[in-house]
Formats: sequence, C-alpha cells, structure tokens
Amino acid sequence: MQFHGDFEGRDVFYSHAAIGFYNADSSNVLEGYLGLGHGHGDVYIDARPASAYGPYTLGFAQFNYGWHLNRHWDIGLAMKVGRISAIFRGHDGEDPNDDKEIFGPRKSNLLEPQFFVRVGSKKIKFQLQLGYTYLSDWPRTGAIRYIPISLSTGLNFTL
Repeated sequence: MQFHGDFEGRDVFYSHAAIGFYNADSSNVLEGYLGLGHGHGDVYIDARPASAYGPYTLGFAQFNYGWHLNRHWDIGLAMKVGRISAIFRGHDGEDPNDDKEIFGPRKSNLLEPQFFVRVGSKKIKFQLQLGYTYLSDWPRTGAIRYIPISLSTGLNFTL
C-alpha cells in the first residue's frame, strides 16, 4: 500500500492512496500501483485580478523499476500515468462573494516520469524523488497554477 499527503494550508492540499505489489526478494526494484487521489487547489489568473479554488481528483497507475546497489541503497525510475479532473470556481475581482464557475470542468491526461534514490535498512528507507509532470490538456497560459518539476522526500516501509 502507498499513502501520500501534501498540505499547504486550509484550501490547498492533495492526498492519495494506492495498492500494488513490491518484489522485495529480487536484485531489482519492481513495483506497481493503482491509486486514487483527491485534492483542493487554488488558481490565479495572470490577465486580470481573480482567484479561484476547487476540488480535483486523480486516478493513476504507477510502475517503478530500479536496482538494489547494496543492502542500503536503491536507485530507479518510475512512471505515473493518470487522468485528472477538476472544477475550479472563483470570482472576477469585482465581487468576492459572487462565486461562479470559470475553469470547469477540466480534464487532462497526466504523465509523470520520476527518478528516485532510497537509502536505509532492509525494512525502512528514506526516499528522495525528482519528477516532471506533464498535463496534456491543461491550459498553456499559466492560468492554472501547478509546478511541473517536483522534488519530494518520503519514507518507505517493507513489512
């Protein structure tokens, strides 16, 4: 099982859960996951003073392949593919109480290649991961805030 959470404040968060397999006995890292994520994000429109917010969901599959360099070090590559769906509502800057739909619904395919390094013991390892997120059908204007390059850390537990 895989769990992830990213909380930036009351109105900006993301979490997901996934189930999958992990081959612990091989000389290679071999993992696969299917998951569902949910978040709440905010938006800033560059062309005019407006803000928007709203929920989004992400269904995904992830495959990891790598190498056990020794008992303590793993390196590898991962690929996450999925479909994101969002509905953002907001105001046009004139009346903050006048919420109307201005970005929704939006749907996009997600492609996220990643590189990871893990260090630790056989049962618990610290992970550092560098990734790039590509959204195929998202607006190219910079209107919806997302950061395509990510660096994350985590802990991996093996039962």
